[in-house]
Amino acid sequence: MRRTCPQCQGNFDTQFLCPKCGVQLLEAPGQSPVQAAVVSQAPPIEEFQSAGVARQLIAGFIVAQGLYYSVRQMGIAWDIWVHGAEQPVNNQLMQVGLQSLAALLGGLVAGVGNPRGLVAGTAIGILNAFALLAAQFAAGTKSADFMVFGACLPLGVFGALGGWVGRHFWPSLADLPDPTKPKGDARKSKESDAPPDPLAWLRVLGGTALSVGCTVWAGAIRDAIIQFASGSFILESRLQAQFVAWAISALAMVFGGAVGGATSRGGLRQGFLVGLLASIAIFVIHQEIVKEVLPAEAFFVTVTGLPELDTPNPAQTAQFLLTNTLLLGTVGGFLGGTLFPRLAPATSKLGRGEI
Repeated sequence: MRRTCPQCQGNFDTQFLCPKCGVQLLEAPGQSPVQAAVVSQAPPIEEFQSAGVARQLIAGFIVAQGLYYSVRQMGIAWDIWVHGAEQPVNNQLMQVGLQSLAALLGGLVAGVGNPRGLVAGTAIGILNAFALLAAQFAAGTKSADFMVFGACLPLGVFGALGGWVGRHFWPSLADLPDPTKPKGDARKSKESDAPPDPLAWLRVLGGTALSVGCTVWAGAIRDAIIQFASGSFILESRLQAQFVAWAISALAMVFGGAVGGATSRGGLRQGFLVGLLASIAIFVIHQEIVKEVLPAEAFFVTVTGLPELDTPNPAQTAQFLLTNTLLLGTVGGFLGGTLFPRLAPATSKLGRGEI
């Protein structure tokens, strides 16, 4: 039996008297009082994991962008040096492969030691896709249509794969079992001790305002970007113009849902509320005030093959809002609550006699 000295708190296995103090040792069934105090004063594992999520996202994004552009420029320089071509061949498949590899490694960086590695890797892939498209538009280069409309899905998949690999091979402390507790106690204590978070209406209303504003004025924002670019950002087809308006609305919905669901355990619920309130507000504005078809709705109509109308149709607008606005707001709330959880429990008011 392991014994502890009541004066110096030393631990001994075979002695009955403390060799330093000379007093009788007491039996310690598990751990000494000093160790128990250290364990009880240690902050929860979730606080250690949540503090570096933003830094890991930034690091993964920088790795993905830097790897793609550095390897691409090295390949162009090699092609010019070997073949002597002034304009190297622009191979779209090689670019897609290099972008996928960059998203994979960026997601790997974001997923190492991160209990939310899968979601972080997906976010890295999607952000990398939008950054690459924005850089191409800013440089005035023409990309293939499949790269413009289908870059987010494969890069998001490769980013998620990298995040899963990073978390699987380099797990976080939250993934390791607690050796001081029996099996099943940790999960039961989490489920029983964690009270439900109250609704953060201020963040929900802020995310709703962002989503509604960018969706209603998506066309005006697109035209302002084209005018500000002074010829660098050119739309060569009607489909591209519709897609840009939809992308502005989709990004606003995801970010609005993330704002509503951040720093909360109920991110999915608050993101759903952001999407629901935004859908109601957008429907009322476009049916009763603006009385025009949504700019983002035009791309949805073209892709799904629905009839193009000059005046807003309530059924068609509701279908767009349910499949885009409400869904993207819910996804954004889940991402915000998962990537940026609450670091500390909510402070409770002290009752009488507790001071």
